[in-house]
Amino acid sequence: MESTTQFVPSVLAGWGPGQRVVRDLEELHYHPSWETHRLNELDIPSIFRCMGPDQIPAVTTLGTLLNGLDVFEGALRAGEKSIACLEYDLTDAQVLEWIIEASARQTYLKDFNRIVLALDLIDEQLKTAATANQRTRTKEGWTRLSEAQRVHRNEKIAEKAHTGIVNVKKCRFILASKNKELVDALRRDEISINRAYAWLKSKSKNPSQELAIFRLGKEAENSIEAAVNNIAATHSGCDQGQETTIGLPEFIATLPGLESERLQQIEMRVIETDLPVIFISRQLLKFVRDSRAHKGGFNGDDASELVARNSHPRQEVLGFSGPGSHHPE
Repeated sequence: MESTTQFVPSVLAGWGPGQRVVRDLEELHYHPSWETHRLNELDIPSIFRCMGPDQIPAVTTLGTLLNGLDVFEGALRAGEKSIACLEYDLTDAQVLEWIIEASARQTYLKDFNRIVLALDLIDEQLKTAATANQRTRTKEGWTRLSEAQRVHRNEKIAEKAHTGIVNVKKCRFILASKNKELVDALRRDEISINRAYAWLKSKSKNPSQELAIFRLGKEAENSIEAAVNNIAATHSGCDQGQETTIGLPEFIATLPGLESERLQQIEMRVIETDLPVIFISRQLLKFVRDSRAHKGGFNGDDASELVARNSHPRQEVLGFSGPGSHHPE
């Protein structure tokens, strides 16, 4: 007997186990909002998959898919004509509410995607409620809503999307900008809502250029992490018993003890990354060890104070290289 227990959200709690049917694939489709916001281009969140061989897709009588998207797509690729389903008598509005509720439980969809779905849901509800007053709805959108109505609308969207009202306001601003590149990056969870909003609000920054720079930085960061992980997997880094880490204050404190010629040989390169790490070459580490016998300069407490004075909210990786060593470009 087929399992009918794949649903947990409360929206479906009163609808029973569903009716087992066989539906033609050409009758089935994603929810309109799912396709409008191109969520079908993302990897399918596990909540919308069939989680075992005894589970089958759930659909509405209108043919809207609730889950089992993986089975549906697999059947299309295989050229099948029909699949077994569990059928529920739900409207598209109820399906959309279920999608938002289900995806919020363990952030199967990020805030931005839940917000745009909630916007569709609440706008549809407002449109229905405002049928008697057609002037409320203009071709530009809900521009004639009163301030109280706008606040109420944002609160309802935030409540449905399980996020804050500030995020809702920022998302509406981003959507109103009609910057497709930023919206696409948000949909794919490449950037945060706050970052996209800051780029758009800045008068000195071009959002498209900032996104391109950000992506290049991420590519560089990923390349560095991959290289470091590869080195760690294939080499021990240093010989048995040799230290492979050194504290930043201690490192700074040893620099005055280095010979002038060696100091001039040190090269620094700055790379955009979120990793709070400084990479140094084996040769520079040897320089540091050799300089520990020297005294003078400033001590570790002085170094800590210097670091605190020069700290910056953006963390960077500094590649220190001695002569003949290799460093990431």
